Amino acid sequence: MAKKSEGDSKQGLIIALVCFVLLSIALGVTAYYGYQDNAGSLAKAKEAEGKAKSMETNRNFYKYVYLQMKQFSGHLEPNEAADLNALISQNPSDPEQKAKVDTLFATLKKNLVKDNNAAEYYADKVARLTKELEATKTQFMNTDQELKKAKARITTMDSDAQKEREDWNKKLEDSKALALKERQDLEKRFESSLAEFGDLNKKLGDLTKKVQEDSEISARQRKKDLAVINELRGLLNKAQDQLKPINVLKFDTPKGTIVRLDQTGDVVFIDIGSADNLRASQAVTFSIFSASTGGKIGGERKGALEVVDVLGPHLAKAKITEVVDPNRDPIVNGDLLINPAWSSGSQTHVAIAGLIDMTGEGRDQIDEFMRSLKREGIAVDAYLDLRDNDVKGSGMTLKTDYLIVGEVPDLLTVREREFKADDPRNQRKMAVGEKISDMRKQATELGVTVVPLRRFAMLTGYRLPKGVGISGGAGYDFIRQSETLSAPEKQPAKKNGKAEPKPDKKDDDDKEK
Repeated sequence: MAKKSEGDSKQGLIIALVCFVLLSIALGVTAYYGYQDNAGSLAKAKEAEGKAKSMETNRNFYKYVYLQMKQFSGHLEPNEAADLNALISQNPSDPEQKAKVDTLFATLKKNLVKDNNAAEYYADKVARLTKELEATKTQFMNTDQELKKAKARITTMDSDAQKEREDWNKKLEDSKALALKERQDLEKRFESSLAEFGDLNKKLGDLTKKVQEDSEISARQRKKDLAVINELRGLLNKAQDQLKPINVLKFDTPKGTIVRLDQTGDVVFIDIGSADNLRASQAVTFSIFSASTGGKIGGERKGALEVVDVLGPHLAKAKITEVVDPNRDPIVNGDLLINPAWSSGSQTHVAIAGLIDMTGEGRDQIDEFMRSLKREGIAVDAYLDLRDNDVKGSGMTLKTDYLIVGEVPDLLTVREREFKADDPRNQRKMAVGEKISDMRKQATELGVTVVPLRRFAMLTGYRLPKGVGISGGAGYDFIRQSETLSAPEKQPAKKNGKAEPKPDKKDDDDKEK
């Protein structure tokens, strides 16, 4: 019984073990096929997700194209602007399609965006052009109406002119009759005058004798006056020899430096620009000096330049207008720029006295000179107007930097044998000289630097013709009345076909200093 029981136990164990092995094999096979199916599903899901993402990218890109086209057409809604800005960086899956769209948008922007970066879209452009067309039509209609009115006025004027001609013809006939009568009266008076001629001839002889006596007295007086003039001339020459010319450079510092020359040597670049309040429209000029130790002015004046373009905050382009000695002392990098009348930080104030002759032609060109100064940003506080010998402007003050003196009147330039103290021209010259002396005295009291025109022009880089400012006031004797007037004053404008009255002009003496 015991042996049988042991055999039954082993059989049950074997059956259980066989069942376990079969069940394990079945589970392994089931798990293997289940894993294979799951891997395929994951691959398909990933592929579907990629396609969905690509479709979303393309959808966003074409939505961006749609919104951008609405903006170009001028019909983009305000609530769509945020979507357009959010989608502007979207790219499609097809790079070739993106390149075509970018090319199209670049062309549209080029046609729509103006120089100031403000876009005028098609709807706005159509509205603007429609408005301009309507305005043009209105203007055309108004012009046509004005033309009809003008034709009617011309017809009326022709009729009035014909009537006026008839009136003048009648007046001409009346004038001829009156002239004939006056001629007959003159003939009668002439016969009467002949009878009186004998008495007048005797009186003329007496007057001639008296004139000769007066001439001898005048000659002696002129001789005395010339002696006084010669004595004063000698004193003046001695005083001028003792006076030293004002060195304006002593009161000025270099305004800039030449940093580069071009290959031709005609154009230079300087270290002054927009940050220094330099403007190309001012046509600022500078004199050129060598730089000594310590960056100070050294040597003689080398030349001049004029600013033609401002390139940056501290860079400008200039052309060389004068080279004093190109062989012995050429213009090089590092040369200093001098212009006592120009400042980057404050405005220079000047006053002007004397004959301002900028071309050496003996003409008063103070108007052109003042326009040139104002163009460079220089304020003219006061100037002597030779038309009425009066000082114009607000007047010199402690802020005035320079008194620019042009040619002064010199009574000694006239031929001494014709000198007359009571000559109106000489009297006018003396009055002008007194005004200039008063302005010099006032400048000295205010501490204003007095500088001759030629010296001022040389230091500021303005090139004057040879002989300007050293003619001793000869221009005062040769100025014609019309030469100090501007072009519109010389030829008055016509109104309604008739010349308007000419404005009052200064006479010859007013223009002389």
